[in-house]
Amino acid sequence: MFKRIPKKPKLNSKELMIEIMKDIEKINLGRFNKKYPVSKTRCTKAISVSIEQTCKRLGIELNCEVEFLFSESLKKKYNKKYGGIVDFIITPTVGPKVAIELDSRDKRFSYSKLEELSQRGYICYWLRYKINKTGRPYYTSYKADCSDHYRKLGFENTNVRIIEHTFHPTPFKPLC
Repeated sequence: MFKRIPKKPKLNSKELMIEIMKDIEKINLGRFNKKYPVSKTRCTKAISVSIEQTCKRLGIELNCEVEFLFSESLKKKYNKKYGGIVDFIITPTVGPKVAIELDSRDKRFSYSKLEELSQRGYICYWLRYKINKTGRPYYTSYKADCSDHYRKLGFENTNVRIIEHTFHPTPFKPLC
């Protein structure tokens, strides 16, 4: 008997990011407390592993820590000689490649890298995460548009989509 090879789902960049964020929402870092705080490194690693597993599950090509050359203006602006690294480059089954930068803080440099890549034809996402230490669960805003908040802070390029995720100390049930 021949085994059937499952077909890759046809996902554009938006549908791909929804799948990635659904999987990130399922990450459980355990209980947060003052004695054993959750580190940013642990959160970054958890999100990275989740993105890798999502792409593997969907059969989509993923490249991590991808180097690229900066334009002359970006070299001058940040006093760099050559180029930089973007956290993830994903090749969806439909449409252009997706660049994702993962940060816990507002890093102007990370945002500038994505602006540069958006000019080169990439669909760019800045995935920002936070750690909720208050204990009150609230919903992350990847389903809502949080770009207006960042536009007020000076992150004005509409070609860079901004998504937030918040790690919670207590589990909660989604409304859906």
